[in-house]
Formats: sequence, C-alpha cells, structure tokens
Amino acid sequence: MGLLLKGAQASGTNTFRGVQTELGELIAMANLVWALTTAMAMDPEPGVGRSVVPKLQTAAAARVYMTSTWQRVREIFEKVLAGGPIVTVSFCSGSQTT
Repeated sequence: MGLLLKGAQASGTNTFRGVQTELGELIAMANLVWALTTAMAMDPEPGVGRSVVPKLQTAAAARVYMTSTWQRVREIFEKVLAGGPIVTVSFCSGSQTT
C-alpha cells in the first residue's frame, strides 16, 4: 500500500478519487487477510495428539479469497501507476555539472 501511495504521489494522482478508492480497497483487502490469518492461528481445532490445526472453514475461506486477491492487487497497481515506474526519471543531486 505504501509503494502504491508513493507511486501515486510521484505521478501526482494521489488526490484523485479513483486512486483513493483503489487504495482503500487495498487497505480493506489487507485487513481481511490479517483477520483470516488471525482466525486460523487463534481459533484452531484439535489435531493429532496435542497438535492443533486451523479450522477447515477458515482455511478454505482464506484459500478461496487469496486466489483472487493477488490478481486484484496487480490490477490495482497497473491501473493506478500505469506507466509510472517506467517513465519516472531518477535524479541524483550529488552529480551536478558545472
């Protein structure tokens, strides 16, 4: 999310509503992933012996959600940044010519 925001700031599009909406969607997706992983870790079911395993429902939900999440993250980055990473010119202030 930070990388996307820095890229949008560099291109000057960070104040656009669409860009802010896309960033909000990324924040929501990150929160959902954190919630799913927390649920898998903190609410397990008994396994073999004294072991524990994530509940099947939670693990299945995480698996289904994550298959589409990374594709959507990539789409958002491509949409918001467009050609920004390719076009952005780097500048080093230490290499001044006199």
